[in-house]
Amino acid sequence: MATFSLRVVTPESTLLEDEAQAVFMRTDGGEIGFLAGHTPLVASVEPGALRVQAADGSERTVDIEGGFVLMDGAHLVLVTPSGEMAPA
Repeated sequence: MATFSLRVVTPESTLLEDEAQAVFMRTDGGEIGFLAGHTPLVASVEPGALRVQAADGSERTVDIEGGFVLMDGAHLVLVTPSGEMAPA
C-alpha cells in the first residue's frame, strides 16, 4: 500500500514523525480517514484519538487535544496544543 509522511507536532515537541498507510481522526465535519493521494485539505481537529496505521502495518494511537490538520496528498501535518502517545 502507498504511504505518506506524517508529522504530529505540539508547541513543545514532535510527538510522531513517520510514514503512514492510513490516518483516522475526528474533524469538525466528522470522522475522516487519510490515504496517500488524498485531496488537499485543511481542517480543524476535535480532541480525541488519532489512529495511525504505520507503513509496516502496525497501529498506533495518539491522544490529542484538538488542533489543525493539513494534508497535501503526500504529507500530513497535525498541529495540536498537546498530545501523548497512547500505551501500546
